[in-house]
Amino acid sequence: ADINYDETLSTLRYADRAKQIKTKAVINENPTDKLIRELREENAKLLALLSADGGDAADLLKQHKQQAKGEEDDSDDDEDYSKLDEDELRKKIEEEVRASLALNAQMMSSMTEDFDEKVNEARAEEDPIKA
Repeated sequence: ADINYDETLSTLRYADRAKQIKTKAVINENPTDKLIRELREENAKLLALLSADGGDAADLLKQHKQQAKGEEDDSDDDEDYSKLDEDELRKKIEEEVRASLALNAQMMSSMTEDFDEKVNEARAEEDPIKA
């Protein structure tokens, strides 16, 4: 077996390198479709936030700030709000959510229009070739 020592060592090194390989599964997705899917998910979250009836305005404000900043720390918003402040905060949050929904809808429609234009251009390029 001394004759095959170099080949055995090479095989073991190869096996060790192969064992170290980490793979990540990635979904092949059209960037436009991905953006549309993400915008729809964001719309669903915003609609859920808008229709949330279980919490008070202070909780909604904390949730909104955390989602906007991506932070988990809620230690600086522990003030007591009066009923009037809660109503004002609720209206402000609803306006922001509605504005975000409108912006997302506008972006989705422009993406769809851009996609439709590209499809029509591609079809127009194919027609002269077939003729």
